[in-house]
Amino acid sequence: MRETLDTIAGASDQSPAPATQKRRNRLIFVDVLNIISSFAVVLLHTSIGAFSPERSSQWLSSLLSQSLAIFAVPIFFMVSGMNLIGYRSRYSTRTFLKRRLLRVGVSLFLASLFAYLLLCTFPHSFFDAESFEGVASAGDFLTRFLTNGILDIYWFLYAIIYLYLLTPLLSLMTRRKRVQEYILALCLIVSIVIPFMTHLGVDSAYFQTLFGWPLFSNVNLFYFLLGYYISTHVRPSKRIWPFVGAYLLSAVLMFAGGLLECGYFGSSEMNPYNNYLIGITSPFCVLMSISLFQLARSLEGRLQRLSGRVRQAISRISGCAFGIYLFHILFVNLTGGGLLGKLLNHSANPFVRAVLIYGVTLCLVALTKYLLNILKRILLK
Repeated sequence: MRETLDTIAGASDQSPAPATQKRRNRLIFVDVLNIISSFAVVLLHTSIGAFSPERSSQWLSSLLSQSLAIFAVPIFFMVSGMNLIGYRSRYSTRTFLKRRLLRVGVSLFLASLFAYLLLCTFPHSFFDAESFEGVASAGDFLTRFLTNGILDIYWFLYAIIYLYLLTPLLSLMTRRKRVQEYILALCLIVSIVIPFMTHLGVDSAYFQTLFGWPLFSNVNLFYFLLGYYISTHVRPSKRIWPFVGAYLLSAVLMFAGGLLECGYFGSSEMNPYNNYLIGITSPFCVLMSISLFQLARSLEGRLQRLSGRVRQAISRISGCAFGIYLFHILFVNLTGGGLLGKLLNHSANPFVRAVLIYGVTLCLVALTKYLLNILKRILLK
């Protein structure tokens, strides 16, 4: 089983292009989005210093990194929705559920087991892993696994399993454009607009009864549907600069909002960090995610003109994205010292650390995939 974002985003099952376009090749922009988003995930986790506001250049660089990279998970959901909601034209619901749930479920279980054994064996070599010392047992593993208590970044995989289970229903509900727009509007109001109004100061009590709709308040579902809707009904543009401008504008608004809300320009002690504006339910994040998604789609023609070797390299790096997502956090949290620890913690700059950790994780995932392919060929002889 390939450790790729094919597993969670269905990149190997890319949906056909809209009827107005005939897709001849694999969509390279999907691979590019996988690569960019997997790096953005790493950057988000090397810049968590933003959560401890202080008047320093280090905190500013962390806040800026958060503002630039918050699109990561929304893009993953959008790509997944684009590729998977229209699955009925390719295979049955039974095949869809078997493929998707088995791949993600097995990946989640094995990655969690590996991380659990590693943290139990070396509890003092990783940040905040002391609770794993001396507790290794099947029962403890199961409890932590069922409550996402091993590596909390795996919440995305639990969320995507939920969306997979909804997809057979969504694929029927979204056959008509107006129905898609209706569902998207409900999700937009409940998961984006209402939280924004609450953040602006409107009492949440006004919304708890009337808009207490768990399904539509799931912002992950909103991005999942949004990716499918845009790829199906919105044509790529030949002009890329409006998307670049919208991405930068949203990043600036989030960065400036973060500064103001933390009281950076005041003279008193700074306020506690509030991750709403720089979060996936923020309308600025919605703007950023749509802009980046459309920017990548608009570049597809240029990407297709790249040489075969470059396109193959992009595909291979994209093929490591899932492995990078699963295991990069272990390198982010590595505190055990040694040559590797010194290398990864050499710089306090979140972007530099993200580049180092991304590179190390990419190399290890690529090597592991290579060795597994060799083993597979030997066993099949």
